[in-house]
Amino acid sequence: MRTLKPNSWFLNRQSSSRSSRLNLILCLLFLLTNCGCHQLSLLGKDDAKKKKAPESGKERVAEVICAWEPAEGVGLNGLPCRGFAGQILFFGNDTSSPIKVNGDVRIYVFDDHGSEEERAEPIHYFDFEEMAFQGLMTETNLGIAYQLFVPYTRKTVHEANCSLRVMVTPKDGGMPVYSKMATLYLQGPPRDKRHTKTKTEISSPIQQVSHVTTEAVTEADRRRSPEAVRHFGGTIAGHQVNTADQHRDRLKSIAAQAVSGASPSTESATPAVQQHALSPTEAPKLQPTQHQHPLAN
Repeated sequence: MRTLKPNSWFLNRQSSSRSSRLNLILCLLFLLTNCGCHQLSLLGKDDAKKKKAPESGKERVAEVICAWEPAEGVGLNGLPCRGFAGQILFFGNDTSSPIKVNGDVRIYVFDDHGSEEERAEPIHYFDFEEMAFQGLMTETNLGIAYQLFVPYTRKTVHEANCSLRVMVTPKDGGMPVYSKMATLYLQGPPRDKRHTKTKTEISSPIQQVSHVTTEAVTEADRRRSPEAVRHFGGTIAGHQVNTADQHRDRLKSIAAQAVSGASPSTESATPAVQQHALSPTEAPKLQPTQHQHPLAN
């Protein structure tokens, strides 16, 4: 019996060590299992976030941010011209990074030439369909952006204060989204505002013509023109000239004196004509030529 005690003690000790190791292994497995499950759950959440992110080009544009600066490029006629170099970014409601545009784009250009009514209207606007505008997309440090050149279409080299505005029309028929108005200055020689005509000055040139025609016939013109003197009366080189009516009365007097046999006189013979009425058998009637007044029409 004494020889068996050491063996039994060893066996008991060995069995206890095995059970402790087994417990340690079970604890490690439990910890590893919990950590692995926790890590898998985190990965699952990240995957879910990625799935919830909107697909590029499908989210509606909620804000348009533009950066413009004066530049030179190619105009609509293929020649170099002044214009504006811009970078446009589009943002959605639930995104902090720029997104692809989902709709058609229109860019308005205004300037300060002309009247107030003309300044309120754009001098030109550029339309881009969605597929065509995607060709301007590029990657920047901020994300997706669209870079382009907009020409200044007014045919002038003078200075101008211009404004640009971008409008996006969603494909699903939603309300258009506008950017803020951007104001830029194009350098050039100053405009001479004294020679700038307004619509009122251009549409009423009759006022200038009427001012000239009121001085067309004056007393000085009558003295200088013999034809006008004969109708209006006056003097030529200091000699008195009778009017057309006075010549007509004198011709009547001479004709009456010739029929009656009297010698012509320098004085008016109108009373003699009234005293000696002529019959058709004695002499033909003289009908003096009626001179039409040059200003009758």
